[in-house]
Amino acid sequence: MNFSNPYILIHTAVFLWGFTAILGKLISLDSLNLVWHRMLIASLAFAILNGAIGGAKKLPKKAILRLGGIGCIVALHWISFYGSIKIYNSASLTLACMGTSALFSSLIEPFVVGKKFQKSELFIGLLSFVGIYIICLANPSQGSEADSTKYFWAIVVGLIGSFLAAVFTSLNKKYAGEYETEVVSFIELSVGGLFLTLMIPFFSTERFVWIPSKIDFIYLLIMGIVCTNFTFNISLKALKQLSAFTANLSVNLEPVYGFILAAIIFKEHQLLNIYFYLGAFLILASVLVQPIMSFFKSKEKIA
Repeated sequence: MNFSNPYILIHTAVFLWGFTAILGKLISLDSLNLVWHRMLIASLAFAILNGAIGGAKKLPKKAILRLGGIGCIVALHWISFYGSIKIYNSASLTLACMGTSALFSSLIEPFVVGKKFQKSELFIGLLSFVGIYIICLANPSQGSEADSTKYFWAIVVGLIGSFLAAVFTSLNKKYAGEYETEVVSFIELSVGGLFLTLMIPFFSTERFVWIPSKIDFIYLLIMGIVCTNFTFNISLKALKQLSAFTANLSVNLEPVYGFILAAIIFKEHQLLNIYFYLGAFLILASVLVQPIMSFFKSKEKIA
């Protein structure tokens, strides 16, 4: 395999991003514990492997405060993402919820970035909302009131995570583009980790685990170094060589890879009914249609 090929690099990165949902289910820690350790390991990796501390010192205080604020939103997004997985013990359900970020982005970006409102993006986003509605109706735990409640709250928390992902992505587009991406990531992860440290006494539902078990630590190292630092570097290298269409389409395949991994590793396809997959299909369709429409619009403009 040619690992200098940008297509291989971007799909490797996207595959590993999808794998974080699997790791989130495997790690026994609650979401606050999990995210705190991930941010610590990833920020240390950016400091040591990418030498980001020197670049961070050169940034104005105003920029550090803005990026730090975005890092706090990233931390809350990850807590929601992994919290959703823990509530119903399903990576597939959470990944489906994350597909609605296109809808939230279509509403948030015009206000944050000053981008012109696109009716087509809102329509595509509403398609994902229909998918979520079907998933809500397709609750596979109707026989158990407790599981049924968990299913509902996993969707709610997953949607909150999706909303927060759209918020920090829009803010990064506005504020982070003028600085080195390694430095931006280091500041966001470090400040986000500090924010979670301050939140531990108030929100940790069980005794905080400062030193995780050996197997959890191994999973956290994979998540922090391989799925965060490594994927950042190879995706950045790939994005410099790919068109916007190819990049967007590739990144949007993350839930697809996650679904496949969840089916292979956890056999989740046996636990979720056909209506769930109908809703998930509509969400994935909405995610994939947007870059395809953008591609053909750009072709029309060139013609």
